[in-house]
Amino acid sequence: MLVYSIYRSSKQAPLSFLIHSEHTKTVTRCAMITTRHRIIISFSRRHIANTINSIRRCIDTIGWKSLRDLQAEQLELYIARMKEEDNRSHRTLNAYIRAMKGFTRWCMNHHRLRIDPLSTVSSRNEQVDQRYIRRTLSSDELCRLLESTQRGPDIKGIAGSERALFYRLLLETGLRRSEAEKLTENSFRLEEDPPTLVVTASSSKSRKEHVIPLGKTLTQALKSLVKLRGKEVFVWTLPDKPRQTWLIPDLERAGIEPETAEGILDFHSFRHTFVTRLADHNVPLKLAQDLARHSNPNLTMNVYAHTQISQRHEALNRVFGNDTGQGGQVGHLVEEELLDEDCQQHQNQRDDSAMAQRIGQRNMPMHTHIDAQSCMTDDDFKAVRIQLEGLAKLLEETTLEPATPHDAPPCVSEYLNALYRTRTYDPLIKSQLLCQLS
Repeated sequence: MLVYSIYRSSKQAPLSFLIHSEHTKTVTRCAMITTRHRIIISFSRRHIANTINSIRRCIDTIGWKSLRDLQAEQLELYIARMKEEDNRSHRTLNAYIRAMKGFTRWCMNHHRLRIDPLSTVSSRNEQVDQRYIRRTLSSDELCRLLESTQRGPDIKGIAGSERALFYRLLLETGLRRSEAEKLTENSFRLEEDPPTLVVTASSSKSRKEHVIPLGKTLTQALKSLVKLRGKEVFVWTLPDKPRQTWLIPDLERAGIEPETAEGILDFHSFRHTFVTRLADHNVPLKLAQDLARHSNPNLTMNVYAHTQISQRHEALNRVFGNDTGQGGQVGHLVEEELLDEDCQQHQNQRDDSAMAQRIGQRNMPMHTHIDAQSCMTDDDFKAVRIQLEGLAKLLEETTLEPATPHDAPPCVSEYLNALYRTRTYDPLIKSQLLCQLS
């Protein structure tokens, strides 16, 4: 068995060698230590197995033999190759990235690495490559599913009434399937006021104990079933692959498609439906977050709360689409505002045209309005050019020695005033000055 010496870094420690050379430090062995460490901090065994398999596959495929071989560029190339050749989803690729980066962080915390060689590897955006999208159950689908399952046949020794009660429990409490299948008689407090359900820290995803309230009708339905089970026996015993064994046959029997264009239905869809119904009934966000047992309200609203296209269409019709009522008034107000804006724009255009016409009708040629956007003909341009040439000839023949612009001859007085008055905010006048001075 390989012996590992943990290198305690200090200020005098060399930077190039982190482990004694006489010991062979393989990444696979360190990964096994990582796995045992993760067991101590209460990660699920399934998660541990998936993590260690991801680490081993990266190590074996890339060909790393020791910690010094770890390179971020090689991991990036391997991730890109999995995306192109195997067509792996971004969620799967992120699982490999998290596993490897978690391993290198563990090595740093235990002084097997000075720096994290994989710190520059970034995760992929899972939103642009979603392949497993869940949908919620509508009220009609829920009624059909529960009624059909209640009268349905036994599956793997479990009666239809017990499966229907299991679906109701997931729907009305928001429990995860992994939490619900570990419930025993001791988990229920049905005689208390109010009745509650206790999810132990060992079975909870957050590793915290949660007390969940139960509704009156659900409590009455649970009493008879819970008494039949022993205190140390699970109330429901799920078979292998429960979605294929239980849920899909019950959905098909109720006339519900397990997979549609909107998404798929699985046991976690009941939890999504639970949060969505809370949002539909205007439950405060903080209360919905507590009932869903989420640490972040963004997760509650952005991931678990869903809206149907019919609800969005109804909301738009309620605000803008009706001819009468409050929504119709809002729609008419919007139309009136748009009409007012159009009228104002037309009025501004008419004012600009009138101003340009007044300027163009002045006697002095330097005020002739030249606008690139106006529809001037060739004759108009010729007339303007003749007027400008006449002005230039007049200026050449006239001797200008006035003390002030007011002492100048009338023919050039306005021109000199324009030269002296260069500070103007009128775009029409400014354009004339620039045109005459150019």
